[in-house]
Amino acid sequence: MRKSLLVLVVLMLATAATADVEILNTGWGDLSITSCVQFRFTEVFPDDRDDDTDDIATGDFDFRRVFFDLKGSITEYWDFLVRVDVLNDNDLPKFYATFKPVDMFSLHFGRLQTPFSFETQVSGTALEFVETSLMSGINPGAKDGLMAELTLPGNQAGTFYLNLKLGLFDNDRGTGFGYQGGLNEESIIDYAASVASMPIPGLIFGGYFYMGNDYQYDNGTEQDFFNTMAYGGGAFYNPSFGEIDLKVGGEYAMGTHGFADMENLDGVDDVSWSGYYGMLMVGFEIGSDILDRIEIGGAYEGLDLDADTDNDGQAALTIGTNLYFSEAHHAKLQLDYQMGMPEHEDTPKHDVFIAQLQLMF
Repeated sequence: MRKSLLVLVVLMLATAATADVEILNTGWGDLSITSCVQFRFTEVFPDDRDDDTDDIATGDFDFRRVFFDLKGSITEYWDFLVRVDVLNDNDLPKFYATFKPVDMFSLHFGRLQTPFSFETQVSGTALEFVETSLMSGINPGAKDGLMAELTLPGNQAGTFYLNLKLGLFDNDRGTGFGYQGGLNEESIIDYAASVASMPIPGLIFGGYFYMGNDYQYDNGTEQDFFNTMAYGGGAFYNPSFGEIDLKVGGEYAMGTHGFADMENLDGVDDVSWSGYYGMLMVGFEIGSDILDRIEIGGAYEGLDLDADTDNDGQAALTIGTNLYFSEAHHAKLQLDYQMGMPEHEDTPKHDVFIAQLQLMF
């Protein structure tokens, strides 16, 4: 505990020291450093029926994210970002770049978030709740790839736009969509696409599609890959009423794992899955020198990794509040209480309280 607090103090000082440091700003480009620290406290309230109650971590302080971003531009056409994740010793710095020859079209290269679900395309520093929804557990995650993006007529607040994304990704990790597979021994290309539209100010809706060969199956003598196909969509409405604004919406996704297509698993049926969430958040602009904004809301979500089997899904209800400090929101405090709601009455139920402090500069 003392070590964690010491590390937090050091990181806070380092974060403050690198606050919006502009390294370079010339006619042909610019370079700057930003940083983020997320520190949280988690308290789990286990069900009395859970035989492993003593093994459940509770009352813990830990770091969620600690990273430094080196970002900049080269001429008016190229943007890039290099992210150094302090907490992940086994991962190289993440890199991606964007080439934008015209306002409405861009190409993205590098370690990209697969455009499957709108929630997972939002930065982890801007989420309404501390934890992403249960549905995010079936997202393919970030992969090395190339993605084209077209926006018509322009993604400007309060105006109509249509956004299209099409990506090709090198799948070499065998993770995502609720299963754990071994590392693939060969590169396999995955495909993903999404479309989003704002027909009227504040209303955004769209859908997405993913197809890949995510997992390697090994029965000891043979190896094979099974394919994954997934699709879904969602809608969000974000009107404003003076000093009060509202965000309401949700998403639904479903798909299959193609076990039946595998030669060494003849006779085994595909596994279907589905996930969803709905959320409501009300924001109040305070505008004081210390506390700038308050948000209060809730979310209901569910996930079923085997939709063909009854009473094996899980659901949860989350109630939370967010406090934003300073006009630039350099500090953000999130307080969430999540109530677990498993479908099967004999499945132990866990409630969780999470308090997270985020510092961004």
